[in-house]
Amino acid sequence: MGLKTEIQAALQNAGTGLKVYRAAAADIVAATTIFTITGGFVLVTGLVGIVTVIRSGGAGATMSLTHTVGPTALHTPNAAVTGNATVGTIFTITGVPGDALVVSVGTGVLNTAPPIQGPMMGGALLGVQQFGMIMSIGNIQVAHSAIGGAPGSTRYILTYIPLDMGAVVT
Repeated sequence: MGLKTEIQAALQNAGTGLKVYRAAAADIVAATTIFTITGGFVLVTGLVGIVTVIRSGGAGATMSLTHTVGPTALHTPNAAVTGNATVGTIFTITGVPGDALVVSVGTGVLNTAPPIQGPMMGGALLGVQQFGMIMSIGNIQVAHSAIGGAPGSTRYILTYIPLDMGAVVT
């Protein structure tokens, strides 16, 4: 990588940190690890899921994102968001564990969606900082309460800043 490319990458990642992408995978009922934190503490600055295949989990179907240490819910655990989610639906967490997921309704076209407010705001009383969520070694998992006739799929993007030397999210 040349100096110009390194400078561009540093500037691009200055606000949000490093990016980790998880390819689209089928939505299932069992807890599925989507990211793994190793080597120490990280500041998670963003966590986004994007529906790539429509799912028909039913209107009451729910999803939950958790950190395996605890386990700790990363949002209100039973926010109904997965019922019949269309392609392009985006969801994200606010950074406050008790908050509901923030959801935009998909357009039905892959990789398109209406704008969504997604910055992490956090709250110091909950162990979360103003810009992100401090997380330790463990897994970030997703689970769905029900999958109907057509299990959908979702891809995920996580951004983070390592706080400890050697801390990595994969």
